[in-house]
This record gives sequence, C-alpha cells and structure tokens, in this order.
Amino acid sequence: MTMGYLYNAGQMNAAKMAEIDPPSKAVSPTYREDYRNLVSRPLQRSDLEGKTKAELSLIRNTIYAIHGYIFRKNPNIIDYFKKVNWYQPNPGFNEKRDFSQMDKDNVDLLVQMESQAVN
Repeated sequence: MTMGYLYNAGQMNAAKMAEIDPPSKAVSPTYREDYRNLVSRPLQRSDLEGKTKAELSLIRNTIYAIHGYIFRKNPNIIDYFKKVNWYQPNPGFNEKRDFSQMDKDNVDLLVQMESQAVN
C-alpha cells in the first residue's frame, strides 16, 4: 500500500524528495553496503526495521541513483554515488516515466520509515 508521499498533488516532487538527508547524521562514504539488491524487490517494513535515518535515506536515494537521478544538493549524497562504479547519471531522468510502481511503493515506505526513525 502506498502512502502517496510523492505522487499526490501538492506533495514533494522527485528533485525535492531525492537527497533529503536526515539532520541527525549525514550519509558518509563509510556506508558501503550496496542496497541495489534490497530495492530490486518490494520492500517490507521488516526489511527496514533497525535502520538509521541516514541508512534509510541512502536506501531511498539508491532507488533514484539506479535510474540515474543527478544529485545536486547534498554533497554527501553526491560524493557517495560518485564513488560507486554502477552509478550512471541520466540527464533525461523522469520519475513518472522511469519509476515502476514498485519503485514508487518502495520510496513511499522509505519516506514513512524515515519520518518515524529516531536516529
């Protein structure tokens, strides 16, 4: 079930949603877990329980990075994805066109979990 965080009128668009970084802890290059396998299937709450806000942010941004979203705002996110060999920036990225329903559902769940994470 989607929570509609990105896809209902009046909500954040992809450029605003990507790169949101929790204030308590920035994503750092020490997070080297490759989350591509995790986000290649529908996520469940149990997949994300125990993750920090920074980890949830990185997982969410991995979905954007897979599709080539060009990160411009958060230096930590920019630096992180520049260092992974699979990231290929795509100037033509369009969330509505490029995201599958599973991607949208996963982002919605991640946004919800990030808002509830305490660290």
